[in-house]
Amino acid sequence: MPFCISRILAIALGVLVLSLPPLAWAESGSASPGGSSGQSASQQANALQLEETVVTATGHASKAFDTSVPMNVITAEELERRGAVSMEDVFRGEAGLNVSATGPNSVRPMIRGLYDERVLILVNGVRLSEQRPGGNHILSLDPAQIERIEVVRGPSSVLYGSDAIGGVINVITKQPRREKGPQARTGVEASGAGFSNPEGWRAGGNLYFGQGEVNGLAGGFFRDTGDVETPQGKLNNSSYRGGMSWAAGNYLGDVWRWDLNYYYMNADLGIPADSSFISDKFARERQHLFSGKLSRDGLGAVADRLELIMGAQRHERHRERISYSPNPSVVKGNLKVDILLDIDTYSLKPMFFKKLGDCHQLTYGLDAFYENAASDRFIKDTASSWVNPAFNGVPVIPDSQRTGLGIFVQDEISLGPRWQLTAGLRHDWIESETDGHPRHEIRYSQSQRDSALSGNLGILFRASEIINLYANAGRAFRAPTLLERYFFGPHDGAKNDVGDPDLEPETSWNFDLGLKFRSGRLSGSAGVFYNIIQDYIAKVDTGQDLSWTNFDEVRLYGGELSLEADIWRDLAAYAAVSYVIGQDEDRNQDLPAIPPLNGRIGLRQEWVLGQANRLWADLGMLWAARQDRVGSNEKETSGWTRFDFRAGYGFAPHAKLTFAVENIGDRLYHDHLSRVWQDLNLADQPGRAFKLMLEMGF
Repeated sequence: MPFCISRILAIALGVLVLSLPPLAWAESGSASPGGSSGQSASQQANALQLEETVVTATGHASKAFDTSVPMNVITAEELERRGAVSMEDVFRGEAGLNVSATGPNSVRPMIRGLYDERVLILVNGVRLSEQRPGGNHILSLDPAQIERIEVVRGPSSVLYGSDAIGGVINVITKQPRREKGPQARTGVEASGAGFSNPEGWRAGGNLYFGQGEVNGLAGGFFRDTGDVETPQGKLNNSSYRGGMSWAAGNYLGDVWRWDLNYYYMNADLGIPADSSFISDKFARERQHLFSGKLSRDGLGAVADRLELIMGAQRHERHRERISYSPNPSVVKGNLKVDILLDIDTYSLKPMFFKKLGDCHQLTYGLDAFYENAASDRFIKDTASSWVNPAFNGVPVIPDSQRTGLGIFVQDEISLGPRWQLTAGLRHDWIESETDGHPRHEIRYSQSQRDSALSGNLGILFRASEIINLYANAGRAFRAPTLLERYFFGPHDGAKNDVGDPDLEPETSWNFDLGLKFRSGRLSGSAGVFYNIIQDYIAKVDTGQDLSWTNFDEVRLYGGELSLEADIWRDLAAYAAVSYVIGQDEDRNQDLPAIPPLNGRIGLRQEWVLGQANRLWADLGMLWAARQDRVGSNEKETSGWTRFDFRAGYGFAPHAKLTFAVENIGDRLYHDHLSRVWQDLNLADQPGRAFKLMLEMGF
């Protein structure tokens, strides 16, 4: 069915109109038809997203509805409803969010048209060391480990420093229960799932335990899925085999409290490649991540509460590429390329919270990190002792380090019952240095220093009990990464990615305004934004290489809408729409990798069958308009729609069965942000897919 934007808008408008009369009832205090509260179970769950207590927006616990920043909150329950298997399933269709992917295993989240190092990804408050711009890298997270995701759309440099120009994604992993008592406490969760496309399975579980003031959790999963089947055939090198394990604990003392988290990933992850490659994958991709938070109340005049957030992680990347011999007279067998990249990262962030009178909530602290990158490269013949004389043993990046320190302060000022002002300042100092390598493009040691002042000003106006208006202005900063400065190595094609040690840091000015609304039968948000980025860092095709360079100025602007409405009894409708335009002012052309107008819309029905039994069904549609605003060397993409059906049955207090059919019509379509489509001209979006998932708790 051809894409029809008028149809999408008509449906969304109809949902809004149907919801207006109940909104009037809610304001007047009258009961709406269908129950004393006027809310279905589905609508109550949706309204909770605005009522959700979040920590990422302000650094401390607050209601998402009462913050001046636009947010997405994605819960574990929502991920279960979607049947999320990959991180692409997590972000796609959310207002203001998109995904740039190279197959199902290489996923880079996007906020308002910005991705890679312009979107800061945190795990339990600790920045995830990914260094994503150096090729198709893996986001080493999985929906199975996630408790909740908090997304701040828009710059957040005051609290989080460099890399938060586009926004912040804070992934909160599965946590132990927060209970006290002399009795021993235990609990078990087990889950299993089967998939038809890609064909495979997943199994995992969690063990909960505790006694006194201590609680713990241990868990993990294993997943084995084959290559994706598209309507045009199999997408080679798109399989996944591996898993994750994790452990967490907390201590709930009267004065001191601590939370510890650890996870380990080990997997083989396929990366689609052109026909010259026999295989391409991240082999034995490993990541260790430890995070901890130490909290204490009552520090007198210094602070009401201290939170010390610390992290340590090691990321071991092994890109293994095997291609047919380019010259059989020299390379007798196949050509094998192994690229090893290890990144160690350590971070420390003490934060202090102090309430001054009835009007000021002060947050201040330090933010420090250190990261070290080391690499190696081997290029050899699989049938002989031949090795590439020019590049074998030459690292893609010499031993390099980056050190950062930031100091920040933020004040939330209450200006009466309706107005709230949030103002903050931060200064960052970041030093990058490399040892160089005699056979690398960068042969000698060198260093670069960056520093910048960031700030934000946010206003929240409580127009009524059901509507909050917000406006924000901010200046953000991003220092070039080690890979952007010092990398020299292969991209997915025949060309190399080439770093530039003399890159300037990015700075941005961002403005947004919008509203958040909630009532008994209608909730959601709408907003617009305008972002100016100076010294924007991008890769440019020079004909021989892909070189990182600075653009003088780019501008991104657009809007987003999310809507949840209870139409009748337990029937609810939802919709999300995102739109962004990106322009390179220096070259007077459109930016590449900008998503078209896109979103999702659907209906959800729930039936309560008893005290412990619940049945639900969801018919949804993902859609995107045609994208003809393209950058250089980028293809235009036709609009598309995709229909999905999902249903679930809760047949016991802790037992759930979920079934899904995705891409019901087996539709062939292309995602404009897909690097497989743009770079390799291959179809990579799955055809019709079935999922069956069972979860049980004891």
